[in-house]
Amino acid sequence: MFIEVASVNKSINCCSVTDSNYIRPTSVTVASICKNNYDVVVNYFIVLNGIEITDKRLSCLLQLTNKYKNLVIRLIPVNSENLIPLDIQEKIGKTLISSRLTLSVYLRLFLAEILPTTIDKVLYLDSDVLCLGDVLPLYTANLDGIPLLGVEDIHSVKHTKRLNLSAYINTGVLLINLKYWRDKGVINNFYQHITDDRDLIKLHDQDVINLTFDNSIRMVSNVWNYQFMPIPQNKEITSVRLLHFISEQKPWIRGNVSPYRKVWTDFCKHCLNWGGVCEDSFSLVERLIYKLQFFSFYFLPLNSKRRDVVKGLLAKVKALK
Repeated sequence: MFIEVASVNKSINCCSVTDSNYIRPTSVTVASICKNNYDVVVNYFIVLNGIEITDKRLSCLLQLTNKYKNLVIRLIPVNSENLIPLDIQEKIGKTLISSRLTLSVYLRLFLAEILPTTIDKVLYLDSDVLCLGDVLPLYTANLDGIPLLGVEDIHSVKHTKRLNLSAYINTGVLLINLKYWRDKGVINNFYQHITDDRDLIKLHDQDVINLTFDNSIRMVSNVWNYQFMPIPQNKEITSVRLLHFISEQKPWIRGNVSPYRKVWTDFCKHCLNWGGVCEDSFSLVERLIYKLQFFSFYFLPLNSKRRDVVKGLLAKVKALK
């Protein structure tokens, strides 16, 4: 079900969660919101997991207030180990199938507890989201009796079947009704699903949010969370307001082959005087894998012999990792 949205307010509350690895990309997300919503006061809450406010690496975030006069940044340091109850931490640990993942991936579930109680709603944005236009039409949507608004996940068919749900949203962009979450004690529902469904949970807090709000999910157009993956998609993004780099191919990593990478790097140069490429880089094998994937997805017909050959080559290259 899609609902209409309309602009009425001139102030928005936004939020992102970051750790030491995502400070610079988060600053790009913040800057893109401010630049494309210059006539709106942007109250941006940055939840810092395991980062002290005095950390010098935060300077790239704080200096944005000099460039964008419509920006108010509020830093909120948290420690996920202190925030999440020990028994829930133990259950979450069983869902963290990758050694690279930590408790911090579940912090979205705690925004109603982390953010000030004076804030009734917030536009949550992952740090790999780039704003390309006015977000007021989304922010001012009617949330009466609705826990959150989101966009259908690009792989929703697979996930709804996996979890036996009626719908499945991508949680990288959410308009969250914080008052609803607090009034209904939603955090307890999150805990219940983490406890009861931990064997089903593969996509961490995204799965938990979808399991919790299955029958009350309301979706808006994918222009509010256009999810890029290295698969055939509509390359026309003129109407997109929020562009989301959801795969491993983050635009700030060397070797990235995303057709939208230039949009991200051009924004870095223009708004932050930063080239946009971090020190991390793809290995030679990883770069070859991504280039083969890109060539296969975009240039070879589905179910063709040539595509099968490339897929076989990909399997051999991946075995070298």
